[in-house]
Amino acid sequence: MPRFDLRTVTPDDVATLLTLMDSVHAWLIARAHGAPALALDHWAGSPELGRLYGEHGYVKVSEYTGEQDGKPVRNAVRVRFLGTPG
Repeated sequence: MPRFDLRTVTPDDVATLLTLMDSVHAWLIARAHGAPALALDHWAGSPELGRLYGEHGYVKVSEYTGEQDGKPVRNAVRVRFLGTPG
């Protein structure tokens, strides 16, 4: 898990932490309901997000083009089987 120095925390650091917290929350809900896997999507243009999710057991399975503010945006789809550690 990334370490944050609260004296130098940036908005990107906060966004990364909130993204990870959302992922953990979704994982807990999926496990509680017996789901075999958890899927998510994120902006494909962020190497940091890709690395963060990869470190937590998510495997990239696809990409697609979505739209944000009227502009095309590439998104990555990742899956994590819930029996895997991370």
